[in-house]
Amino acid sequence: MAKKKFELNRKEYLNIKKMDHNQMMSWAKKMYDIGFEDGQASVPSLDLSLVKKILLNVKGIGEKKATDVIAAIEKEITE
Repeated sequence: MAKKKFELNRKEYLNIKKMDHNQMMSWAKKMYDIGFEDGQASVPSLDLSLVKKILLNVKGIGEKKATDVIAAIEKEITE
């Protein structure tokens, strides 16, 4: 389902013009959060099994080192 494209119409523009600092900060944060969520949803997730398979094809990287790299990536993703 496609999200509705943001469009700043005249009514919204006039509401923004009347905002004080705190209202503007709240509005800007809301807009940022919406954009951030849309961006995250549009990026495909990382397939760690594919990364491990690719690492094992690199000369000099064995099963142990590939497992360590995958563990480090998983740790960074969860933080």
